[in-house]
Amino acid sequence: MIMLVKLLGIVIVILTVTFIVKPEIMKQYMAFWKDKKKLYMGGGISILLGILLLLAAPQCTLPLVVTIVGIWAVVKGILIFALGPQKMISWMDTLSGKPVGILRLLVSISLAIGILLIYSA
Repeated sequence: MIMLVKLLGIVIVILTVTFIVKPEIMKQYMAFWKDKKKLYMGGGISILLGILLLLAAPQCTLPLVVTIVGIWAVVKGILIFALGPQKMISWMDTLSGKPVGILRLLVSISLAIGILLIYSA
């Protein structure tokens, strides 16, 4: 389970560094998720990863960090289903219209989370 936490952290770091270097890739990534079925699939994946993080947390060096990220992932997944595809797509459209500097700042938060997961595992 600890390897799963580390692997997730590594994937998050790789994605976010890619998004920081090439923000247009992040816009393409968001465009991919704008399909209703893909959006619901993403919500399900988020809930599943959140549950896995919660199960792995007691075995980690910093269980509180992994627990918080796991809860956040579960809540995010539930919100995707609760808010529905129209709200989520509208939010993604608003976000993708922001200046590159703002996008890089927001993505750097994910970078910090990825690094914390790697360190916590």
